[in-house]
Amino acid sequence: MARLDVSALQDFISSAFRAAGMSPKDAAIGANVLVRTEARGFVTHGVRHVARYVRAMQAGGVDPRASFEIIRETPSTATVDGNAGLGHVVATKAMGLAMAKAAEAGVSAVLVRNSSHLGALGHYALLAAEADMIALVYSTTPRVMKGPGSRAAVVGSSPVAYAVPSMGAPFVLDIAMSVVAGNQVNMAKERNQQLPEGWIVGADGLPSTNPDDYRGGGALVPVGAHKGFGLALFGELLAGALSGLDWDGADRFKTHQPGSVYFADLAPADQWNSGHAFVVLDVKAFMDPGELRRRVNRLTTIIRESSPEPGSEGVRIPGDRAHEAEARAHREGLVLSATIWSALQELAKELAIDTPKAS
Repeated sequence: MARLDVSALQDFISSAFRAAGMSPKDAAIGANVLVRTEARGFVTHGVRHVARYVRAMQAGGVDPRASFEIIRETPSTATVDGNAGLGHVVATKAMGLAMAKAAEAGVSAVLVRNSSHLGALGHYALLAAEADMIALVYSTTPRVMKGPGSRAAVVGSSPVAYAVPSMGAPFVLDIAMSVVAGNQVNMAKERNQQLPEGWIVGADGLPSTNPDDYRGGGALVPVGAHKGFGLALFGELLAGALSGLDWDGADRFKTHQPGSVYFADLAPADQWNSGHAFVVLDVKAFMDPGELRRRVNRLTTIIRESSPEPGSEGVRIPGDRAHEAEARAHREGLVLSATIWSALQELAKELAIDTPKAS
């Protein structure tokens, strides 16, 4: 294990992205998203992916100098082409645009096509909540999740996040419509662990606890059966169909073909072809932000004061654990596993940049 200062880790990742061709501004954006995601406890979507993103930039799967191109626009909406840029940068700019439009119009929607993996969606929703706005964020994924009655994967897991301001830490929910995120299955494989039953099915459509079966023709299982499947379809329709995401089946868009590969199997030169959706409500258009925070606090107080079930410490509000983890990371440093720390050290050697000091 290695413990690193949050700022030092950000500076290192920013240097790595600059070495791969990104501008200093975009490199700083990408590094900030990844490190804050890691600090908030979402290790499946954090620093472990840095080397992969760098290699994608070097090979052309991600364009480090991609333009943020507005294709269609009204005072409250926009459709954006990310031009195969790093999703963390594209999404940060798209959320900034959505927030600016919401500040003027009260409500906004910004849709993005031709982006790449944007990491944990809750990060972008949180940006809005910290500015007294409410946000809903969707993203497409490759077809990794089965539907009720199907043997194989037929739809993406449709990650979704929302955030709402409060008197304390904002409400932030960040989930996928599958029982578990695919990266959790990949991490179990890395650790030689079996999966709980109900996470995946194998290529035969039957439940499996072997993580190898996921990328061997298997699929994630939707949460709540038809309910999760139906909500996943909405995410595909909003962030994929309405954004204009290319579904025509060209080789570079193979992630949206039936039976498509998983993100983990993409070669560095493969473009990700992701679509995102950002919907923002400016609280000031509806009521005084302080009044909303008071009302939210009243609700959370009722929830927190409820009697805990046997063996439980009580109800946690979405965002509580992540807020606590982030505060701890800034106080004590970020702890990285030996595997991730080793990968970052190897990347530093390849790029001829200095690694941050670790304890």
